[in-house]
Amino acid sequence: MTDVTLNRHGVDHVAFTMTTTGSSVASATLDKLLLDPTKEYVLRVNELNAPTSGIPLFGFDSAGVSLNSPLFVIRKRVVGTTPVQFNTAPLYSTDFVTVFNTQNVITNQVFYTAASFITSLAKHGNNFTQQQDGIGAPGAPANSQHEYLRIRLNGDGGVEWIGSSTFWENFAIKFTEYGKVLLGVAPYLDENLTMSVTTLADYSITHNMYDANGLVADTANDPLYRVTASTIRLTSTTSIFKHLEHRYFVSLETDLMVQSQIKVVDGKETIDRSIAKKYFSSPAKVLLQSSDGLLSDDVDFEIGTVLGQHSFIKKTEPSRHWVTLKSSYELRYFRCHLYITYRRFQDGKFLMTRMKYPISQDDSYTLGLEFVSKV
Repeated sequence: MTDVTLNRHGVDHVAFTMTTTGSSVASATLDKLLLDPTKEYVLRVNELNAPTSGIPLFGFDSAGVSLNSPLFVIRKRVVGTTPVQFNTAPLYSTDFVTVFNTQNVITNQVFYTAASFITSLAKHGNNFTQQQDGIGAPGAPANSQHEYLRIRLNGDGGVEWIGSSTFWENFAIKFTEYGKVLLGVAPYLDENLTMSVTTLADYSITHNMYDANGLVADTANDPLYRVTASTIRLTSTTSIFKHLEHRYFVSLETDLMVQSQIKVVDGKETIDRSIAKKYFSSPAKVLLQSSDGLLSDDVDFEIGTVLGQHSFIKKTEPSRHWVTLKSSYELRYFRCHLYITYRRFQDGKFLMTRMKYPISQDDSYTLGLEFVSKV
């Protein structure tokens, strides 16, 4: 659809809309000239509507498959175990699946929102409790309704790892480097990226479960240690929302002759031909509950999500970003490219990767261009 208003006080104002199915590239060839070749124009994107069902929270691997990276796994803590045995030996794996990835390893669920990831993280702790309670552990008989592990968020969005004394005496959590940064648990990990709780003789707590001989400490018989006797809560030092949204921004580029800019991403200089850029956001609202003037331990979150066909730019939004069109001569052919930039974790830090916006054969996106001539 094209709406043209000519010579309004000497100004040409043209709106041009394209809808494309099954591709991130939108192109069109017009039968007639769209703009007056004797005038100079500026342009902006006044509409951008694209599907979000195909863009997972954590991005894609090199093969274009939704990213599935391990974050942590729960393993058995057995007295006399070496670090190598704890990290690799099948004997010290739990009796059921406890690995937590950027996808659900049991249901193969791909996360498309921060809310679904946080919910799955909380369920992971509850599932461990339910399955381990059916088996039992030293200090907690089978089917005793013992709550081993609870994973929740506090009012700051920090992850709380609430383990009972039985949990910390019998289990530890092994993180990957990615999981350590994403979940903000660095202060609670030893050099092997293991989260554990060990009570020393003076009742202080350490997160190194190995004794001077490099073996898992015998807290029941070694005079340097004591059996952990209470529930211990470890709180992540950073909010989970700091790194959780890996979808950084959506950008629209064009083959029209427009002013380009130099941009530097991760130390590399490139040319920026984008005429529109819209960042992803996950606004969160914290709801606290109180009774008789006292705040309860439960915290409710309301998290904004991007779902379905989403209007990144609306026609009702004010015009803030205009780009100069260098030439309007014989302008009949239009082509625009839609991209998404992801954050990815590599070599201990987050980097940015731009890729074509994934549009399936059943999906479409719409963009609108608006041209205004200079007076």
